[in-house]
Order: sequence, then structure tokens, then C-alpha cells
Amino acid sequence: MLKNEIESASGIYEALGNFAIYIGESIDNNEIDDVIMQKVVQFMDELASYSDAELKNILVVGIFETLDNYEKAIDYIKQRICSEGIQLYNKYVA
Repeated sequence: MLKNEIESASGIYEALGNFAIYIGESIDNNEIDDVIMQKVVQFMDELASYSDAELKNILVVGIFETLDNYEKAIDYIKQRICSEGIQLYNKYVA
């Protein structure tokens, strides 16, 4: 059932929104695992680097817009994400 939700357009946004909430709360509560956070940033970098507009939109709407509610978390991510990710954040969220 979860697989079907994730495969639908709204499901991926909801799944990544929940993922962003988890990341935001973990960073804001100083419960950061460096290995996991490196993989999170790598995942965001990969989404930002694709030329597919839908993948970039998933990053912006599914992750960045949710993380923007967590000041410490978005600052943490912005310090580590690739330049394409920063440009997307600044263009659509900031």
C-alpha cells in the first residue's frame, strides 16, 4: 500500500514532506547523525542536479518548503548542499 502511495504524484510529495519533517526536527533538536546527514545532502544534490523539472519541483515542494519551517535545519542544509540546490531554494522558497 505504501508503495502505491509513493508512486502516485501526491504520494511522493507527502513522503518527502514527512522525510523533511524528520530531518528538520532532527537538526533542530541536535539529534544529527553525520553519516545519515551526508546521505541526505547527497540525495538533495542529486535531485538538484537532474535536468528534469519534475524532480527539481519534488525537491523544492517536497523538501525545501517543509524544511523552511525549521530555521536551524534549513541553515544546516544550505551550508552543505550543492550550488544548484542553493539556486533552487533561493529562486522558489527564500
